[in-house]
Amino acid sequence: MDDDLFDKATIIASFDAIAEHLDKERAPAGLLIVVGGSYMALHGLRESTRDIDTVNRITHAIRNAVDEIARSRGFQPNWLNDRAAAF
Repeated sequence: MDDDLFDKATIIASFDAIAEHLDKERAPAGLLIVVGGSYMALHGLRESTRDIDTVNRITHAIRNAVDEIARSRGFQPNWLNDRAAAF
């Protein structure tokens, strides 16, 4: 997904895929607080973004789901990241 962008529908579908993966693995649910361009795309303030930023640290279980989704959908490995957690 090198040149593709995350629009509202793709963001929602990606989070649904995380939830399904966690459920399948019987892993604990986690909390993801979306910020930046992805937050804006979810609220119709922009069309899309290149990645999804969170302000909280991504748990091991969520990281496993993110990695699996990246492989299966052709996303970049850091399509969901916690780089904004420092703020």
